[in-house]
Amino acid sequence: MNAKTLIKVGSKGGSPSQQSDLPLEIILPKNINKLKVGDELLLKVIYQGKPVGGAKIKATDENTALQQEGKWVLESESDAQGMVRMKITSKGPWLINANYEVPFTDQSECDKDSYRLSLTFGLK
Repeated sequence: MNAKTLIKVGSKGGSPSQQSDLPLEIILPKNINKLKVGDELLLKVIYQGKPVGGAKIKATDENTALQQEGKWVLESESDAQGMVRMKITSKGPWLINANYEVPFTDQSECDKDSYRLSLTFGLK
């Protein structure tokens, strides 16, 4: 399990999300500083440095989370290129969770490895 948050510092643009050395990663190819309500956010899910299909993605905003616990704005899976499209429905804080499972190498020890990543960002 890992978590990261994107925080805008300063006035310069640029890409706030870069690939790291985490086993499971969410990359935001578009500069989120320019997103507005109604725009589409394109997410890319990376596992072990490569795009991965079948990762389960859930996303919610602050308003939805406060109105009904456990409700998500988006529940989807990444496609074969690791991509997920998400519509931005409100300003404020957002939470995106990614879950991906692979068979464990030694099945006598464990059935599967489960990877989870949470990403938070704010939209003004």
